[in-house]
Amino acid sequence: MEHLELLSSFVFPNDTHVHWNIMIVIYPYITGIVAGAFIVSALAHVFKVESLYPIAKFSLIFALSWLLFVTAPLLNHLGHPERALNMLFTPNVVGPSMMAGFGYIYMSYSILLIFEILFVYRYEMVLLKENSIGIKKVIYNILTLGTNDKSEKAPEVGSIQMTQDYEKKGDKLVSTSKEKKVVKVMSWEERREGMKQVCSSCHSTHHVDNFYKQFDSLVNTYNDKFAKPGSEIVAQLKKDGIWKQTALHQDDIGYIWYEIWHHEGRRARHGAAMQAPDYTHWHGMYEVGRHFYNKFLPGVLKLAEKAEKDGMVGMKAKYEKVINDLLSKPEHEWFKTGGNPELLKAIDAENKLRYKQ
Repeated sequence: MEHLELLSSFVFPNDTHVHWNIMIVIYPYITGIVAGAFIVSALAHVFKVESLYPIAKFSLIFALSWLLFVTAPLLNHLGHPERALNMLFTPNVVGPSMMAGFGYIYMSYSILLIFEILFVYRYEMVLLKENSIGIKKVIYNILTLGTNDKSEKAPEVGSIQMTQDYEKKGDKLVSTSKEKKVVKVMSWEERREGMKQVCSSCHSTHHVDNFYKQFDSLVNTYNDKFAKPGSEIVAQLKKDGIWKQTALHQDDIGYIWYEIWHHEGRRARHGAAMQAPDYTHWHGMYEVGRHFYNKFLPGVLKLAEKAEKDGMVGMKAKYEKVINDLLSKPEHEWFKTGGNPELLKAIDAENKLRYKQ
């Protein structure tokens, strides 16, 4: 009996480890969890199983969380887990090692899962990047692979897409999801022409064309004159480490900038879209201009001056130049001079023609 025990311990040394059976059971149990979570996601994203949509994205995170620990039971059993790397770096090429082969599969699957998570959660991470500063912004920029695109990919012709539809059941309209085949992918120009046809059922072609010309001009004016320059200044403040908080908590200027693009700016564009002159001008562009010139730009300079007092040399001169360069552009000329003589003469002529004065 004594010789049998010695022989058994020599041939099968693991059977003296009281936790051997538990670890071997735990290992396939965890791999089963990982595979099951991944299958749930695949059923929703690939095979369009609608009932699994709510948990499809989270199931990838769930799979990755367990995948990080799937080898823990085996490594714990080894006694020297650091030796596990030897089979990956020096595999047995004469008689292929099953464990080394699984190691390569494990690493490949991990990379695949990580990239799938990055693509599936791209929209959320772009939003987080837009609202972050400093090292967090750098991390989110790496995770989004440098993209700021939040739009969905245009469906391909011939592909099957899930669409939301409504069906009448009794006296109620019930929302349903249906698969439809893509016949054509329309550009924004084609969509606009389609909308013009709807408008033309009540309005003249001249009226419709003028509306879109006026609407585009308003949107472009807002974007080029206020939104883009303001966004560039805010981005530069964050890069220089002057703008350190989220928008609504960055002194007064954060709230001012938020209102310029989200409140008055959005209201002006909506007003132009709905042909509401008061909302376009007095409650829109007028307030955008007032806050941009009288509050936002002075607030930028105030932050730069504070940064200079805190030891950031040259910030005041830098942002004074940024603001002066911006205000020297033709679209901002009126703020300093009241407008060039030709423009003032044209306004005066229009007033005389319109009001007979």
